[in-house]
Amino acid sequence: MTDKPIEIRDLRDGKFLWIDKSALKAISEKASPMEVAVYSWLCYYANYKAQDCFPSVATLAKHAGVSRRTIMRALKRLEELRAVSIERTNGKVSVYKLLNVTGDSRVTGDMPVTGAVTPVSLVPVTPMSHEQEIIEQEIFKETTRAWTNSRKLPYPTPSKQEINHMIALGKELFPRFNLFQFIQAFKKEVGYPPHPQVVTRVVNQLTTTKVKVTNVWAWFSKALAKEMEQFFANQNIKQNETDKHTPTKIGNILSTMTRSE
Repeated sequence: MTDKPIEIRDLRDGKFLWIDKSALKAISEKASPMEVAVYSWLCYYANYKAQDCFPSVATLAKHAGVSRRTIMRALKRLEELRAVSIERTNGKVSVYKLLNVTGDSRVTGDMPVTGAVTPVSLVPVTPMSHEQEIIEQEIFKETTRAWTNSRKLPYPTPSKQEINHMIALGKELFPRFNLFQFIQAFKKEVGYPPHPQVVTRVVNQLTTTKVKVTNVWAWFSKALAKEMEQFFANQNIKQNETDKHTPTKIGNILSTMTRSE
């Protein structure tokens, strides 16, 4: 393997990621399936000109569905194979530079491709700066902790399943809409986060609407406000029904009569 950059292309308006066949084949012969998967994710984040990227270990671990330790071992192995070079920075996200042989310039696939192909451009996800990556990670962590203090919530504490389902939808929406940043802004404004069940309902509305949404943040704010209002109305109705069927203790009646006197 050499220091010559490999070829990465984003074809057909960002819907496909093209990776050099010979590069992927060379790595597959010496690396494990997990190491190949990590290498592919580095290609996904890489800038096709500079051939570098900045995803954190935590981000790669989430993509691959493994532990951070496993990702660190895979990165070390890729470095040993001279598939990547790693610029380690103190206290910041490392910089990964792709190193490999260059293959042919044909489109991946054994059959010829017909139709127009877009010029070489950036891969679907443009690499973030160190600061951006760190900020995004912090926003995600804060969002997952938003429902931990149940005493400040105006509704029953949501289940972990409801929270995790909402988080999964948020990841699917990104980068079209940063749901986690929206939740933090909502919490800062009203003092508590929206209920995950309500957020999930609005996300589903957004992904299924046939109306073209140009300003997602404004659309989401309006839709969420309406759904939260309905949520609290239903919660009050449910509480009133519960109160009707709950026997009143004699002590409470006497206490009320005493206060009124």
